[in-house]
Amino acid sequence: MPNSALSTNRKAEVRAYLASVLPDARLTDAVIDAVYQPLLLVETKNVMAAFAFANGDMQKSYEALYGSFKKYYAAQEGRWDDLDLAFVFCVQPGEAQLDRFCSHVETDVYFCRKFVVPLLDPLRVSLARLPFLPLTPLQGPSIRPPSAQTFLQQCGLPASLAKFIVVQHERSPDDAASAARGELTSIRERTRQLAERIGANKQMKQSIDKQLQELKNERTRLETEIAQFASAASRLAVAVEASDPTPAQQAQDLAIRLQTEVAELERQGQAAGIAVGAAGTAVASARNAVTAKETEGAQTKAASARVEEELSRMRADHRLNQVSLDVEPGALAQIKQQHLEQLEGFKAEAAKAEAELSLKRPEVVVLRQETTTLKTQLAALRTQVSNFQRTITELTAKLVEAKLPADSSEESALALISQQSRLQEQLLSLRDAASSLELAMDAATTAAALTTLRQTVRNREKAVAQETEKRSRHQPWLKYFQEVSRSLSSQQNDAISNFTREYGPRTSVIQRRLRSVYGFDDIEITSRESAIIVRVKRNGEELRPIDYFSQSQQQTLLLGLFLTACSSQTWSAFSPVFLDDPVTHFDDLNTYAFLDLIVGLIESEPERRQFVISTCDEKLLQLARQKFRRLGERAKFYRFTSFGSSGPTVEEYQ
Repeated sequence: MPNSALSTNRKAEVRAYLASVLPDARLTDAVIDAVYQPLLLVETKNVMAAFAFANGDMQKSYEALYGSFKKYYAAQEGRWDDLDLAFVFCVQPGEAQLDRFCSHVETDVYFCRKFVVPLLDPLRVSLARLPFLPLTPLQGPSIRPPSAQTFLQQCGLPASLAKFIVVQHERSPDDAASAARGELTSIRERTRQLAERIGANKQMKQSIDKQLQELKNERTRLETEIAQFASAASRLAVAVEASDPTPAQQAQDLAIRLQTEVAELERQGQAAGIAVGAAGTAVASARNAVTAKETEGAQTKAASARVEEELSRMRADHRLNQVSLDVEPGALAQIKQQHLEQLEGFKAEAAKAEAELSLKRPEVVVLRQETTTLKTQLAALRTQVSNFQRTITELTAKLVEAKLPADSSEESALALISQQSRLQEQLLSLRDAASSLELAMDAATTAAALTTLRQTVRNREKAVAQETEKRSRHQPWLKYFQEVSRSLSSQQNDAISNFTREYGPRTSVIQRRLRSVYGFDDIEITSRESAIIVRVKRNGEELRPIDYFSQSQQQTLLLGLFLTACSSQTWSAFSPVFLDDPVTHFDDLNTYAFLDLIVGLIESEPERRQFVISTCDEKLLQLARQKFRRLGERAKFYRFTSFGSSGPTVEEYQ
């Protein structure tokens, strides 16, 4: 395939740019395949980088050029062993599936580091992610604005007032702000005193509330006892209302009514007993009569059965039916007549028995009906007796509940009722006294609270008037300091805007050197008031990195922002950068890229930056020792071996 003229021009542009940024580098061409352009070899003191240019199919070009470079390296017989190897594959922008190809090539960790670079204009932007190229020197202004004290003086404030506003614990007695703060302290002291008085009033109110609660508890207890007494009286059918008869009269009426009920119940019980006895006798007589009739009927049936059995036997016995041949007709007729008479006699007896049985059957039915009626009456009488006994039991239980014996007399019941009545009158008196006392306490408490509240309102009105007057005096100062605050905020916003505008591109470059996130464009940093907004584009759409980046990618972005701020610091000669385990979530490729970035920052501005890195990762330590060996004595490695009473024990690696 013939060489592309565009590829030749781009190679010349790349060569010219590399010669400008690496004036001490040795640039040579190496022909490794006649089909493709020669490799552009860039050799510095510590790096050997081979630039290859795609010609036609991207995958095929890479495989051919990378394979030829490895063979070319082997042919050098160890001359490049002490150098860091890099293979840079330059492609045309807009290639199909470029992100996928970049990910496949750059994550290949074998032999050397590999980079896929689409050649866009300007070339310095396309090649800025290569770690062996120096970072573009920062030419922007200092991002640190004037100090707050200097800025206030520039805005026309006297130096002493600016100092009193900015420097803590430097307040003048004549300063208006100090006077305002003194008055505020006085107001706070008076507020504290008011709070103490309010606390004392609250404690007094709590004490009164406690006494009222005790009286309420006593009232509740008395009401409970009264309710229990009323309940006991109601169970005895004694009302305790004032409009009813006196308890003694009620108790006497109750005793009379109870005696009447008991006598009536005894009479009814005796009548029921007599009725039950008569019913039992009648039932027994009926049962005896029924039994006799049933026995007689059974005997009649048995006799009839025997007669029928005898007739059947005689009819079945042929011997009894045999008639002698020499019997005369008259005798035969006589025998027949005898048999007929006997048969008629048997039939008459049977008919008589049947008639008697028919006569007895209605009597038996009547007796059975009478027996059923008597049984029903007996059950009703038993139920009535049971009800009477239950009523007697309930009355006895009421007497026992009233602590009266079952055989107590009327005089003892009346004495007990009289005692309970006197107790009830005492309880009612106590309830009335408690109610009166509670009303008096409520009135006293309400009057005291009202007086206190009125005094508090008057005091608060005075305090409000005083504070209103002070506010009127301080209002001009408030407006003045609001203007100062707005000026300081404006200055802060301008400083942040200048930072994002001047040094935002370096953040993108550092983030790309720490390995770009495939599928996303460069990082863009903007400012909004006092906030820094970080966005990343994908297919022209602005996205928040935290919504799409992994933890490692987010840490890479934060590290880029941090290193940008450190490298742009120009107001102090003391500029060390401290990094504590900066590769916690990094993979091996990100870790290697981070160490390359540190070397690039150091070599871009020699004698300008100092980096102090602490880690507990032994692998990072060994990789850093290998990567920083080119720095010679400028790189020092220490190990904390132990901790003693005088502090940690530190040993330097040799």
